Amino acid sequence: MSRTPLFSSRQPISVVLPSCPEDCGERLRLRDLPVMLQAHAEQLRHELGGPIQLMTFDPGKGPRWILGPSTCNRSITIPSYTPTHTLDRKREILITDAPTAEGMVLAISSVASLGRLRDGVHPIVPARTLEQALERVQIEVGESWPSFSLKGIDWAALCDRHVSQVRAAKDPIPVFQGWLAHLGDAHTRLRPTAPQGTLPYRVWLQQDAAILLDVPPNTPAWRAGARPGWRLLGVDPRACWTRTAAPAYARPLIAGMRLVTGPVGTERSFQARSPAGSLARWTEPFPETPWGEALEARLLPSGSGLLKIRRWLPEPEFEESLDSALESLRGAKGLIVDLRGNGGGHVWTAHRFRARFLHTSTHLGSLRYRIPGGPLAEAEPLRQEPAPRSQRWDGPVRFLTDALTHSASEDALLGLQGLPWVEVLGEPSGGGSRRERVLPLLPGWDLLVSTALTYDRQWRCVEAAGIPVDRLHRPPSHHKAGEDTLLQIADRRW
Repeated sequence: MSRTPLFSSRQPISVVLPSCPEDCGERLRLRDLPVMLQAHAEQLRHELGGPIQLMTFDPGKGPRWILGPSTCNRSITIPSYTPTHTLDRKREILITDAPTAEGMVLAISSVASLGRLRDGVHPIVPARTLEQALERVQIEVGESWPSFSLKGIDWAALCDRHVSQVRAAKDPIPVFQGWLAHLGDAHTRLRPTAPQGTLPYRVWLQQDAAILLDVPPNTPAWRAGARPGWRLLGVDPRACWTRTAAPAYARPLIAGMRLVTGPVGTERSFQARSPAGSLARWTEPFPETPWGEALEARLLPSGSGLLKIRRWLPEPEFEESLDSALESLRGAKGLIVDLRGNGGGHVWTAHRFRARFLHTSTHLGSLRYRIPGGPLAEAEPLRQEPAPRSQRWDGPVRFLTDALTHSASEDALLGLQGLPWVEVLGEPSGGGSRRERVLPLLPGWDLLVSTALTYDRQWRCVEAAGIPVDRLHRPPSHHKAGEDTLLQIADRRW
């Protein structure tokens, strides 16, 4: 069935939001659903067939999309519950039954796929066969990915080279990953469905070696004797390299991070050898909670304030901690915000953080969505209002970035770079502003597909290039514990 918008009347489409009682465990996690829908309003207009209007009740007439009727049904077993779409074009109704925040993300991601399907009940499930999985990758990437022209990639030719390899493979997952890695986009890849934990080490990956760049004190590797500059043994750098999707300049760090990432709760044994031949061995579990506090603030001896943000959390307590951190640094002569290694997290928290550094209503840049199965839509201007004065930082601020500053962290910086009171130091960010679809592909594996290109005010594209820096500083291949040359540079003058 060819792709068409779900509703043909072109009338405004009522989007009926789920209703959660106060004691619902998903209430907090769904609090940003209206913001997410509104942020994707232009894309949804193309997918649904008309502009959306958010509502808290079912109007009972007209085209409408009813979200989450079973969200708060406590009799269901949440982990095994399958999100489901029920589509009736004649009555112009789409009912989406998704009881969790993760299910809602899958549901919203899969709306674009409904344009090819007949009316009826459509559970959001992995492909049943390898052939269905192959078809899903070819169609969903081909119809959603926005960067074919930007990067000069012939998708049909790329598919022709890899489909037969997938069919012939004993394990198709590495071949799927290698196929998508050719796109050079860290947001278009295969991802394990099970929660993943990342160890606190920074690894530089080459095709024939994996070198530890950072080994924080008091970690298992440190206690075993491993230090920066040591080479990881017993790993396959080339296999990891070819399976990692990332822009070329960010690939050594992003691929290195994959080497120290694994299923939460499982253990892995490591070995590392020094340039002089010393050997360190240790075993370490992949943690559910990442190493280090999500947010740390302190006053440097120079009088500068330092705010280290390792990840963006959705909890109100995180934003309350941001309030407290900024308040504690009010007397500083300047603020340094360290986003190095921050691979993202909750994008709306990052957006609210960005507002703290705006003085007036600000044009941030533009967004161009891929029309499902069609061209890029017209550029959509991005604008944001400043945070309330009590939450703002009105003094000078310097942001520190590297190739692992990615996703929501790039959203946090978009539109700040270039403002007179803002400087960005370090390396360009990872080049993948977060606008991906998440679709189940095979049991245990999800397909992620980027859908948009983000541009800053100068019409520089963030995808594949990152947020530009005002002062480029590439760190040495390794540094001594406690030595941070970029922080020293940022702290040197105001």
